Amino acid sequence: MIKLNILFKKRSMKLTLLLFLILSMFALKFVDAAPNPSYASEYPYSKDQTYSLSGDLSRSGPGREELKAATRPSYALWHDVRFYDAIKGDWFSSSPDGEYIPTTQFDILETMEQDNFDGRNGYHNIPIKEIAKVAKWANGNPNYLKYKALHPDQNNYYLKDSNYYAVGFVSDPRLEDLWIRFESAVYLSGGLTKQRIETEPAKDHDRGLTYPVFKTTFNVTPWPTIQDASTYEGDDKSELLSMAKGRIHLDATTYAMINSEYKTWIIQGDYTQDQILKQLNATVEDSGTKLDAKRFDALGATYYKSVDTSAVKYNYAGSFYLRDLKKILNPDGPANTLTIVVSDPFDRIAVKTVKFSVLSDTMINLKATDITSTPEKMKVDEPASFAVKVENTSAKVDVEETYLDWYANGEKQPRIGPFSIQAGESKWITGLKLDAVPKVDQLNIRAEVNPDHNLPENEMMPDQSDPWLDNVVEKDIPFETNLNYYMKSVSGGAVALGQKVTTRLQFGRENLREDDETVSKKTQIHLTIKDSSGKITSLVDKTVTLSTPGTELSDFLEWDSSGLTPGSYTVIASINIPAKEGETTYADNTATANIVIMGVPANQMCSPSETVAKAVSGYDHVCVDWRYKPRPNGGRKKVCERWEDIPYYEYFNAGFTKGDISGSYVNENADEINGTDVQLDKTGRNAIKAGQGFYFTVDSDYSEDKGKTGNINSAEATFTNIDGSNQTIELIPIHQSTNHVTWAMPLAWVSKHGDTVVYNEGGNPGSNDPESDDYYYPGGRAYYSSLATPNGSITFKVNLRARGVNTLMRCIVGSIRVKDNVMNDFYVRQVIPEDPFPAAVGHTAEGVWAKPENQEKLTGLEDWINDQNGTKDWPAK
Repeated sequence: MIKLNILFKKRSMKLTLLLFLILSMFALKFVDAAPNPSYASEYPYSKDQTYSLSGDLSRSGPGREELKAATRPSYALWHDVRFYDAIKGDWFSSSPDGEYIPTTQFDILETMEQDNFDGRNGYHNIPIKEIAKVAKWANGNPNYLKYKALHPDQNNYYLKDSNYYAVGFVSDPRLEDLWIRFESAVYLSGGLTKQRIETEPAKDHDRGLTYPVFKTTFNVTPWPTIQDASTYEGDDKSELLSMAKGRIHLDATTYAMINSEYKTWIIQGDYTQDQILKQLNATVEDSGTKLDAKRFDALGATYYKSVDTSAVKYNYAGSFYLRDLKKILNPDGPANTLTIVVSDPFDRIAVKTVKFSVLSDTMINLKATDITSTPEKMKVDEPASFAVKVENTSAKVDVEETYLDWYANGEKQPRIGPFSIQAGESKWITGLKLDAVPKVDQLNIRAEVNPDHNLPENEMMPDQSDPWLDNVVEKDIPFETNLNYYMKSVSGGAVALGQKVTTRLQFGRENLREDDETVSKKTQIHLTIKDSSGKITSLVDKTVTLSTPGTELSDFLEWDSSGLTPGSYTVIASINIPAKEGETTYADNTATANIVIMGVPANQMCSPSETVAKAVSGYDHVCVDWRYKPRPNGGRKKVCERWEDIPYYEYFNAGFTKGDISGSYVNENADEINGTDVQLDKTGRNAIKAGQGFYFTVDSDYSEDKGKTGNINSAEATFTNIDGSNQTIELIPIHQSTNHVTWAMPLAWVSKHGDTVVYNEGGNPGSNDPESDDYYYPGGRAYYSSLATPNGSITFKVNLRARGVNTLMRCIVGSIRVKDNVMNDFYVRQVIPEDPFPAAVGHTAEGVWAKPENQEKLTGLEDWINDQNGTKDWPAK
């Protein structure tokens, strides 16, 4: 019997659960109602009807040759399966939160005298006609599965004849009408069995009917991935390649639990994933044969490479040189587009295109690529020199004479040249000098080779684009400075989708030396967010003022999570990035934190008036413009030219403790009679069944720029009842330290009968007698959903208040998914006390209940008085 929530199974829910409690005195076994099969619905789970199963049944009788082609009657029974992504280490999408899928197993019966199957009588199969369902569940290519299942292969363990079965009496079954082993279908999807659990009790009549025969978990794997496909000229990334040094670098990965093979096709032309998959499916008969290499010949000239590997995860990182790809290239200039296809042995693919041009031997193009400076950082009024890197990309044509023009902050400097550069040569052009670096915030150097476009005058690009654009290079040269900004920290946490989010940043301006620049500085702070794929989205930019060296500030930036998808993210805070001012270092200009976007919209539950996260707590009278002035007797003195009142602030921040919005159960060893704050076991999943509880905690923090201490006063959670009314519950501090409080639900007390839950820190709100109908079971620090909660989600908000110089408030939104109902774990029928177990019940009526001692117990039930316990509508006596 499925283990139930220890708390829930002691709650009497009106008539249904009342009957459960009474009948449990007589050891009656209540079990799950059987689901419908996920395929072949014409074979419902039953032991009232048998079906012939024909095929290799020798696993049931090892050593018996006659069973290799035999027929036996069988029952169609319930076999649960689920699918686990062995690479990501999480449940695959077909099994959210580890949910099972009901499938069919045929258990053959012993009908011959020599039959002694000893429990080895189960055959877990799926019709070949419905094998595409396994492809969806196990992440396979459905076209590949169906083709391979229809073409037995005696050299492949999973496709031998011994894997095929006929169900029902068919004199000459067609291959497409047969069934195949379920594990074979998973293998063809790149997966394999991870774990098979035999359910208990193993010998019960109801096994396979009202609870599954086995619960099997399969490992599955992703489709291939291409992490990178880039073109290089030698060691430099480029889209302009020569036949001598040009190459395509490929970084790709394939996955399969067994029999792994890595395949790569490079095809002339530009094709989408859908186009490639269509051609792959059209040539599925060639998969795994010598004709694999020619499967895309119908699309264009093709290069093919394969690697045999036994690795579950195989990564290929290598290069394909243009000299080896000549037959699929357009040489001498025209742009090339190649489609790269990576496949595993099960026709699962990844596709990427690359575009580049091939240099003609007679084509010439000059380009400027880099600038260096001496010194590396500029000093005002000091001399500086520069060098520019120039390349001749021609394979054969030398340039005997050309020039270089250059500019410093837009001001033209003396021309450099003439100089020569040979075919294929890369050289540094020197002689660019400034006698005194001007006093500017940033020094920009710009250089152009062949500025008059006449030496040579016939520069060309292979793709016919503007040949003069790459003649120019420019670079901002930093100054040696005493300025350094830093980003100290950024807050993370968990927020709801569609919520107004406030993120705290701590940043400052370092005090480096006594002669630091003391003038007030304005700069930009930025807040961005990065998803698991590396995509970065900009959230907020803001200009801030840091008055003097040594200033450290906190600020709260508000943003909206509506445009994001649920999942885990990294929030990134930066200052002066990209750099607008030179600093001594940029290594400390960025800070990061983890944040989780929960998958249920906030529905605007928090209004703007419920959040005051930042307020002015005082003012500093500070100098924002210091100047050095000469003393009458020599030397300099520091004088303030301008004073300002600069505010400083106090802050209040709050968020759900990461991972702590979780379904929960009362620990089975907890004292549910005398206990109060009983231990809860968290499921770790953001999902519950209606009637189940969930646990959460909230962290709250006060801070102030001058280090003052605040008082975090209160927190209350508001839930919406199923009738639309609101229920507000004051939360309890479970951990406190200076300027920090962690909050949780007060103790829950769950009524013995009905759907009532009382939340308080006191003792039992009802009777202290566990036998009393007014007794309440302790439920720990959890919120319990109503049994009438529909599928969907429970969204709630938490309001918090703190007091420093001002009153500060935060409002946050949480949610948890609701799917199914705990009552669905019971199989229920009405009971007539005088005849509770009629013959239709089956073997129990003839077995356990036929014993005299149990008949006496049944006779006692006749003393029931209808409606005494609130029951009604009993059938007439």
